[in-house]
Amino acid sequence: MADRAQGWPSGPVDLLVKARLAPISVAVAAWADWARTRNMDDATWAEGRLLPGIMARGGVIPADAPQRPRIDGMRKFFWARNNVRLDRSVGLIGALGDAGIRCMVLKGGARIAARPADVAERFLRDLDLLVPPADAGRAVLVALNAGWRPLTGSLPGRRRAAAFDRQLAGDPPGSKGGPEIDLHAWAVHF
Repeated sequence: MADRAQGWPSGPVDLLVKARLAPISVAVAAWADWARTRNMDDATWAEGRLLPGIMARGGVIPADAPQRPRIDGMRKFFWARNNVRLDRSVGLIGALGDAGIRCMVLKGGARIAARPADVAERFLRDLDLLVPPADAGRAVLVALNAGWRPLTGSLPGRRRAAAFDRQLAGDPPGSKGGPEIDLHAWAVHF
């Protein structure tokens, strides 16, 4: 109940959010609570997405913690998968630039652009690109001409973002065909 009074909801994911973001004394206690009550085999995807970033925060997870080897494996997976996704997606940024359309990378991609070491700390499902609203229609055409296709089967209208993916040879089964880009015409959805 004390957590709620401080503005923190309760639960295992929230313990990991504290371990990642709170002052170090709170972070260490949150990690200890999570490690005492949860185990890696039962961790949810939401929990798993947070673990590599916590390990990167020195001093929160003890050096002898039994979870460290698995979290290190997750960091390696995130690093490899994110680099493949970024490599396969960056061509669209160039195509937009060639068409005279400015774009800004948002969210996780922006974090990695600002701090490349974070490529191992955060799993990228997609790359979010913001284009000026006046250029949104042309940006969609550039994406289509570059081999990207809308995931929803429809083109964006008044929606905040349009998700595109690209079918590429050699993508592993279940990967939904390759990298995904979300084209945003607005940074904030009203």
